[in-house]
Amino acid sequence: MLVVCTMFSNVAFAVEKGGETAQDDFSTHAAAPPLTELYVYEVASEDQPGGEIIQHSSSFYPTATVLDHGGSWLRVTTFELGYAKSRVATFKNMTMKRERIQSVDLDGDRIMQISNNYNASYIGSVNKGKKLAGNNEKSFSDVAAVKAAEADRNNEIHKKTSAVLDSIGSQAPDEVKQAWMEAEKETGAFFTVGGLYITADGKHAHITQMGVERLIRWYWGQFNQDDLLGNSVESAINAVNKWIYDVDHPLAGSPARSWEEQQLVMKEREFYEVFLDKLMQLRNR
Repeated sequence: MLVVCTMFSNVAFAVEKGGETAQDDFSTHAAAPPLTELYVYEVASEDQPGGEIIQHSSSFYPTATVLDHGGSWLRVTTFELGYAKSRVATFKNMTMKRERIQSVDLDGDRIMQISNNYNASYIGSVNKGKKLAGNNEKSFSDVAAVKAAEADRNNEIHKKTSAVLDSIGSQAPDEVKQAWMEAEKETGAFFTVGGLYITADGKHAHITQMGVERLIRWYWGQFNQDDLLGNSVESAINAVNKWIYDVDHPLAGSPARSWEEQQLVMKEREFYEVFLDKLMQLRNR
């Protein structure tokens, strides 16, 4: 048995190789390549609903988060190169629930790699020596609202800015960022910095096509991984059109979507459509 374990303060995530076959998750036409790489891509929690991306290089992989995570839930997104025979993630010796599995095509060869999303509920406060006020009674929306209020007070330039915009729209014009925030407000969408769509209660998450593109750039170590929207209205329109196309054309052999996941995909697409409509209005002014 091969166990790959990443430690986050007093938090441990483990993935085991061995057991059931990959065909339980995928329908493929050829022998699947074995698991060769595994990374933690993003960590989010009730205390840090916007999440953080775990940056790495060919010679260094961090063993701790930068942010203090805690609250009633913890969500971890992993990336696998190849196919594991089984997937198990643990937190405090408890098995985490695997919420989603997303096929990813890294280089356009139609060979799928895997992104997983794991969730643990009612975890209690987790930090690196800093005592956090207990907030298990707060809803996800309450925590997100508090974080937004703190951002308003601390940085006038980034007032009311979406958590994900600095991660995917670092070069976007202000009018594009404003259109994004208006679309978020109108659709009730909330995204982590890694591109997860999270429901208002924080209980469910979905790996978006925007998040897939962000993950691919992260994997290759590209310098522009925070610049998905480009520096103009037109480049943002092109990016959103691509995400809509990818939503409508999933990779062949991708796992079947549950009813719940289909609803989340529909919400993701709804956000893109509202955002795109606002961008088209900007272009036609």
